[in-house]
Amino acid sequence: MAKIQNKETRYFNDVELSSIKISHWGFDQCENLDKGQSFSPGIHRIFLTLGQYNKYVNAVKNKYTESLHLGLNPKI
Repeated sequence: MAKIQNKETRYFNDVELSSIKISHWGFDQCENLDKGQSFSPGIHRIFLTLGQYNKYVNAVKNKYTESLHLGLNPKI
């Protein structure tokens, strides 16, 4: 089932503080996000606008596609 996207949707990246790498990205309804509280002390959640989120997702998709064309084994 597809997630609902409306004015209550919040977009985010989860960053591992030890490596400063994005471990997860996604979106959910505001009521399901626990007011931005981290679910793990080693993870920091950064909220994004819809435009920022879409740019990030497109950049990841483009990099993944480019890697496939080059015969590399991309890690996402």
